[in-house]
Amino acid sequence: MRLRESTDKEKHVDVGVFVDSPQPYSYVNRSKTGHPDKDHQYVESKAPFDGSKQQVHLKIFVDKSSIEVFVGDGKTTHSHLIFPRAEDQGITLFSEGGTASFNNLKITHLRSLK
Repeated sequence: MRLRESTDKEKHVDVGVFVDSPQPYSYVNRSKTGHPDKDHQYVESKAPFDGSKQQVHLKIFVDKSSIEVFVGDGKTTHSHLIFPRAEDQGITLFSEGGTASFNNLKITHLRSLK
């Protein structure tokens, strides 16, 4: 899925699970945020994922400058600093190389601690 997506679809953070691989993995990729690290070394995190599972549970928290992803009830976590523009609020659900079903999608806006 793409989070904090710009209206022109050029800037975003990708989050998901890639199972069409000999070693399936979950990932967060911030290379399209416009603000990756200078050396482009720390733009994506990957962690092993059990590809035999038919379903995956993701809990994702996004705020002004970070994204936290909990895979499989927290068995795996990803944490990244991100620097999107305030207006980049889009979300896109997608699948590459197959089909996916997105069920029980819930978006909750949390209020500021100010």
